[in-house]
Amino acid sequence: MVFDPANSLPYLVSGIFTSIGLIVLIISYIKGIKRIKNWIIAISFHNLSLYVRFVDNGFYNDKYSIIHILLSGVALPIFIYISLNYYLAEFPQNQKNERKKLIKYVIFSIAIVLIYILILNLISDEIPDITTIILYPIFMGLIFANQLHFRLSKEKQTPTHLSMVIILMLIGLDIFLTILDAFIPHEIINFRRLFEIGVGIGILFFGFNIFFENKLLDYYTKLKQQNQLLKQTQDQLISQTQLSSIQIIAGGFAHDFNNILTSIIGNISLIEDYPIFQEEGKEFIDDLTAASFQAKNMVNQLLVFSKGEEFLNKEIIEFTDIIEITTKFTMRGRKSRPIFDIDKDLWSIYGDPIQISQIIQNLVINADQAMSEGGIIELKAHNVELEVNNQFQLNPGKYIHFCIIDSGLGIPQNIQEKIFSPFFTTKREGKGFGLSICKKIIEDHNGYMGFHTTIGKGTEFYFYAPAKEKITQESKKQDSLKEQFSGSALILDDNFLVLRVIENLFKILGMTAISSSESTTFLSTYKNIIERGEDVDLLIVDLTLPGDFGGKAIIEKIRDINPNAYVVVSSGYSDDFVMKNYRDYGFNDFLRKPFNKEELVKVLKKCFEKKSR
Repeated sequence: MVFDPANSLPYLVSGIFTSIGLIVLIISYIKGIKRIKNWIIAISFHNLSLYVRFVDNGFYNDKYSIIHILLSGVALPIFIYISLNYYLAEFPQNQKNERKKLIKYVIFSIAIVLIYILILNLISDEIPDITTIILYPIFMGLIFANQLHFRLSKEKQTPTHLSMVIILMLIGLDIFLTILDAFIPHEIINFRRLFEIGVGIGILFFGFNIFFENKLLDYYTKLKQQNQLLKQTQDQLISQTQLSSIQIIAGGFAHDFNNILTSIIGNISLIEDYPIFQEEGKEFIDDLTAASFQAKNMVNQLLVFSKGEEFLNKEIIEFTDIIEITTKFTMRGRKSRPIFDIDKDLWSIYGDPIQISQIIQNLVINADQAMSEGGIIELKAHNVELEVNNQFQLNPGKYIHFCIIDSGLGIPQNIQEKIFSPFFTTKREGKGFGLSICKKIIEDHNGYMGFHTTIGKGTEFYFYAPAKEKITQESKKQDSLKEQFSGSALILDDNFLVLRVIENLFKILGMTAISSSESTTFLSTYKNIIERGEDVDLLIVDLTLPGDFGGKAIIEKIRDINPNAYVVVSSGYSDDFVMKNYRDYGFNDFLRKPFNKEELVKVLKKCFEKKSR
């Protein structure tokens, strides 16, 4: 038994390279790269076959070649399995076209090998032995596996993937030359041994690729996440900019529309006391009043959308109107249908109408979204009286109990505790503020909010809000008829219709009103009156005057003329910071447009009460 180094050493060198690559792969697997398990198995069989071949060619003159060929044959199905996995991850197997392509690849691989065998038989009279015949299906399988890898998209063609292709190609070329070796004299193709070393180097390269690529992949993943986060932030900034523009437009529209409503509601206040409208015309006045206040509440919806921060401007509000108008406004274009169960003599609420409206709006939207195919939304409101030590830990007294019920899937048990938490949402594009804001508003109104839910049946959200005795329209009307004042007022507003209706309201209340649409004229008129030793009981200034300085800038000039002037700021921008903090800016009171006679009377009462002290 003589050692043949020329015929065996290439396999030893290839085996050593392959072993090093295999060790690196095993280390990578231990460190958590589980996807290379099949590669480790396949390369282990291939590595074993190289050492068997080294011994066989070096000492036994290729006597046991069938052993190393069979070992290589075991590795082949694993290589094909790996290739199929990569392929099917991108092209699902259940697609009819892809199944046809797989069959086509198999037929193509078989055809290539058959043509190759036919050519070899034509150019040589040699009869291949059994070992050469076994190599035929191995060669076919390698061609098939490579075709699958070449189909992958460029995104999947990483260095690791390319090294897989190189390994399969080198093994394929080695088998190609091994088969050719059976038909052509050895002297012509002895250089095929170089491919054995090439395969070993390829596997070594593949092992280190896996090892370092995993670290690079982690870095790339983090970088990709950061880029996605940056893009999301950019998209949010764009959306916020667009939203801010829409909010400005909505706020501007609300301001202009409130000026129009001030004229409409003010004029209704002027004519409703006329005898003709106390009899047969009363129905028309009532319809006009209802329509104008419906329009007022629709504008409030725009203000809910356009305002940037929460505030409380409490007043006695008709909760029945808030429920019905807000719900009908919110339900436009939605699949669900609301039904109402409201006490006829439902008490009023002392609160911020815009914020109470926002609660109804959010709860109605949630109820509708809970029923993907639409359904019935029940809205109930009843008068209740809570006793001392009630379960909600609220002060005893009169409350309105409101609830909204849907027939959706209910709220899962594992998220019920988080339902009112800020930033928590189950909606794909939700922000997680809706319910938390609703609860905060109710608590700011000294109330309580909660929910009941049944999985598969639906959810009920409810709240208790402190109530006020309902003041009837008739009693309010009698009060307004009795109110009479004397004195004078000075008005600044850029809208002619608003000026006219305010002048007439003061007139029927027994006062004289001087109006101006320009700030310089307004100030000079007031200064002249004060210099003559006369007085003006009340000044009403519009907060915003296009192309002119409005209430915020004019208050200092008014105080320079008369530090004790009683100044009321008025605006259709009811959520403006100055309106919310009017006293901090030197104003004595505010009028939120649109306002009627009763609201003007409230301001006058406070004005004259202060002057009488």
